Amino acid sequence: MSSSKHISSTTAILYRILLQEVRASQHHLKPILQRTLDPREYGQAYTFDLPVKSSIVKNGDEVCSKAKGNDILKFLTSTTRISNNVKEENSSALLGPESSVMDISQASLEAAVKNGFRDSESTNIVKSHERAITAIRELQIQMELWKRTSIHVDEARNIVCMVTSSCIGRRSNGQYDSPFFAYRVRIENRNDPSISDTTVQLLGREWKIYDDEKNIINFVDFPNAGAVGHHPVLHPGQGFEYMSGTELSSKYGSMEGRFTMAEVERGTAPGRVGDELDAFCLEEDALFDLKVETVPLISD
Repeated sequence: MSSSKHISSTTAILYRILLQEVRASQHHLKPILQRTLDPREYGQAYTFDLPVKSSIVKNGDEVCSKAKGNDILKFLTSTTRISNNVKEENSSALLGPESSVMDISQASLEAAVKNGFRDSESTNIVKSHERAITAIRELQIQMELWKRTSIHVDEARNIVCMVTSSCIGRRSNGQYDSPFFAYRVRIENRNDPSISDTTVQLLGREWKIYDDEKNIINFVDFPNAGAVGHHPVLHPGQGFEYMSGTELSSKYGSMEGRFTMAEVERGTAPGRVGDELDAFCLEEDALFDLKVETVPLISD
């Protein structure tokens, strides 16, 4: 077999494998791609502007533009390289929380693969093969993240809450090792800043942590204590993200809860725990609960 035919055959094989992975993911797919949890972000919090959507809508269906397709493949291939401390040009833009989640659909993910391989015809073929192999590996990682992720959408206010967990270590008490989980919370105000004034502030939180037999092993109820020391304000087009953790006495468990939120005036300043917030004095009809759907805690 000639060298060119061998390269062409390898490209075709990688294309089929990646497309198969995409189609297999539809049984686990949540409409997001996200970066893996980094324990170094434990206890940190960020408020940021959400990225501008690059997808287009045609006849009620989402269509993946070429730019969107390339963005998805770039996200898949760069997140693994970043986690392995391999520097890649322009990859720093994907490190921050503002770029850590991308909305996708099954159709847009398939289109991303097709566009990525179509572009490979005019680029270094070896690098394209490396990129495809990395994308396959990262897509498998994404499927594992999806299994540990919950998403809730407050459709009335267009606010999204997403939580992802990961076992980051074990603690020994002398008798057995207890798995310790980090969980990343991401809240987004998805209203369009050009037409909406919907602004919300996080006041407090409630968590219920369950073991593998559905016993509550930890209950947190702090309706006015913010999250990791913060009372963030999310204007239209902004997000808030933080990472915290919990310990289990079993290999598996789950968690669920809610955030106490308030609808506030646009321009309201964020606060820190201990501040006297104007939102604490609002009438009950300005308050609402942002639900956290059940988040699996899996140590394997």
